[in-house]
Formats: sequence, C-alpha cells, structure tokens
Amino acid sequence: DYFVPDTELPPLVHSGFNPSFIATVSNEKGSGDTSEFEITYGRNMDVTHATRRTTHYGNSYLEGSRIHNAFVNRNYTVKYEVNWKTHEIKVKG
Repeated sequence: DYFVPDTELPPLVHSGFNPSFIATVSNEKGSGDTSEFEITYGRNMDVTHATRRTTHYGNSYLEGSRIHNAFVNRNYTVKYEVNWKTHEIKVKG
C-alpha cells in the first residue's frame, strides 16, 4: 500500500495542505484563538512534445522535443486560518 487513508494523515494535510508540502506551525501561549498566514506556491513548467514519424520504408518512431522552463514563475498565494483550540486549518482565500 502506497496510499495512507485520510484518517491517518497529519492534521495539516487532512485540513487542506498539499500532501507534497508539510510544515510545522506553532503559536505563543496567550496569543489568541486563531492566526492567519499566507503561503505562496510557485513552480516552473517544461513543455514536452512527442510526434510519431514514419519513414518511407513504413517504419515508425517517436520524435520528441522539450522546452525547459516554458512557463516560469507560475505562482499563487493562499491564505490560511489556524484555530488553535480545535487544531484546524482552513483556507481563507
């Protein structure tokens, strides 16, 4: 089994964090019941093309090409709210 049931995931992941992104979040005692924070996710993307070619002898093969960093700085920011009493994290926007 390579997949863990949702009930066994850490609270951050179960509350909506991307499974490929794990973080530890803490607060100071007496700082309030909730906190907000933002995370900016970003990535660059490559583009790969594969074309099936046929020779004049009838043999076929794949011809490929790749454009490295075809799309760069594809970023977005997500605001989260942590409820320290219930240990829940919600997406605010």
